[in-house]
Amino acid sequence: MAVFPHTTIPTGESSSSNVNTLVDELLTPKLMLFREITIYDEEGTILPNGQGWRWTYGNWNPTFSLIYRKNNVVQTPGSFTPSYSDGLIHDTSISVGADGRPQDVAELTYRFDYFPIDVLEGMIDHAVDTVNTAAFGSPASYTVDTMPDYWNGVVSDIVFASCMERLILDFTLWRGRLIFALGPNEVEGGGADMVSQLETLKQNAEERAYRTLDNERFKNPPLVSPPTQTYYNSVRGVGGGAYSPHGIPGYGRLRGWRSNRIWGA
Repeated sequence: MAVFPHTTIPTGESSSSNVNTLVDELLTPKLMLFREITIYDEEGTILPNGQGWRWTYGNWNPTFSLIYRKNNVVQTPGSFTPSYSDGLIHDTSISVGADGRPQDVAELTYRFDYFPIDVLEGMIDHAVDTVNTAAFGSPASYTVDTMPDYWNGVVSDIVFASCMERLILDFTLWRGRLIFALGPNEVEGGGADMVSQLETLKQNAEERAYRTLDNERFKNPPLVSPPTQTYYNSVRGVGGGAYSPHGIPGYGRLRGWRSNRIWGA
């Protein structure tokens, strides 16, 4: 599996080459710390069938070497089966007591992607729809595969802002606080500094994006059609009819000018 250089972050995961460009070249460099978050020695929760464990976060980076300890003994990879997307370890050798409770304690060091490709693809689609309607001019109907290349910067900024928005929401609802390893006092106080930093990053990205969208020519840039052969013939003064040395009908002294006015009206 291809990864971003010197990381365990997968690349080229989407079937759309444009999505891969946005994610791998524009978004991952900004989101790198969130796309390979390492959780050390987290204790697992036994599955209902007693044959495996569940951990808090899924979307594990598949190229990261998991460290699975059972009763403080590192288990060899062949003795268990990881489910990377679900955040599970399947282990049929767990000891369970008569009361159905596990006699073992499992700990895992793993690395996960907070913004997996399916989440980023949804945010990209939403960002493209935003640009379709937010910029000056009539609403457009571009998709990520048909939008102009110069939209990439604006779309990636809107997606980055959406990522910060999700972090703020998850952090406020407690889920994200485990990631940032806040102390008891900071957790109790709400971690205002962390939220403030995320809010600043979000606002900066939005400001960059909407400053571009305020350009009246963003969605409809000035375009010039290439000159035609008829134009070249006319400006070169090629004569018409039988007098043309190349048999090309010309336009004489007027050089291709034709009035769109109805004479005599």
